[in-house]
Amino acid sequence: MTNYDVFNGDTDGIFARHQLRLALPLKTVNISGVKRDVNLLRHVEAVDGDLVTVLDISHAKNRKDVLRILESGAKVEYFDHHDPAELINHQNITYHIDTDPHMTTGRIVDTHVNGKNHVWAIATAFGDNHFDLAYKLAESEGLDREQTELLKEIGLAINYNSYGKKEEDLFVAPLTVSDMLEECGEDVFA
Repeated sequence: MTNYDVFNGDTDGIFARHQLRLALPLKTVNISGVKRDVNLLRHVEAVDGDLVTVLDISHAKNRKDVLRILESGAKVEYFDHHDPAELINHQNITYHIDTDPHMTTGRIVDTHVNGKNHVWAIATAFGDNHFDLAYKLAESEGLDREQTELLKEIGLAINYNSYGKKEEDLFVAPLTVSDMLEECGEDVFA
């Protein structure tokens, strides 16, 4: 059995995946790419018994591949804040989708893991340019100004890094950023 994590290469995708795996550790094959590469599920060759976790990737643009993955017998868990268009009614898919305009995939994951390692969800809000929301979340978490500004800086830097036509256009490949976060662990302030 193979576990795949497929996530957008921006702040929201990378940090949502990080928060999820801090709370629910799982050995995974990771697939990511530049922010605008929204068809990442084409890279998944799932078989019966596999689990494919999708974070911050358009369901509408990946519907064909979701169907292909489900037909293989794999299970899919989908976390996203984009309009999914038509959802697929299948016993092997679980959706965590909220299209509220002030929602991020990081906040959806944050709810799913009951706020464990909440600071990563705050960083996703900064990365997705929801500044008012991010400051409000940081204040409710009791973060000081320096901690809040660090989350803002990290969120924006990772998000800006994700723009490019191909990975070679980026300063750091999204999978490398994700690997660096795994080394960082829970505490961004350490």
